[in-house]
Amino acid sequence: MLEQLKNIDGKTILDAIHSKEIDRTKLKERSRKEIQDMRETTLEVDLHIHELVENESGLEPNEKLEIQLNHFEERLNEAIKDKLRKVVFIHGVGNGVLKMKIRNILDRKYSKLRYQDASFEKYKFGATLVNL
Repeated sequence: MLEQLKNIDGKTILDAIHSKEIDRTKLKERSRKEIQDMRETTLEVDLHIHELVENESGLEPNEKLEIQLNHFEERLNEAIKDKLRKVVFIHGVGNGVLKMKIRNILDRKYSKLRYQDASFEKYKFGATLVNL
C-alpha cells in the first residue's frame, strides 16, 4: 500500500482535496437549507392532558391545568430559542380556561409576540397560533 501512495502525483492529491472541499460546501449549504426549512415550518403542540401524562386519573383539575401551562411555556421557549416562526398550541374547545390562561401568559410575559385563533378549518376554535 505504501508503494501505491508513492506513485500518486501531486495533482491527484490536490484534486482529491478539492473534491472534499466541494463536498463540505454542499453539506453546509444543505444544512443551512434544512435549518431554514425547519424555521419555516409551523410547530404543532398538543396540550390535551392525555398527550402529556401517562395516567391523568388522580390529578385534580388545577394540577392538570398547571401541567398544561408548564408544557406550553416550555415549548414556547424552545421555539423561540430555535428561532421558529410559528407555533400552534392545540388546547381544545372545552370551557375555554386553558385558552384564556395561555393568552393571559402571552399578554403578560410575551407581549411582543402576536397570536390569533389558528385555522378554523383545521382546529375550529381549539387552537391558538403564535407568531414568533
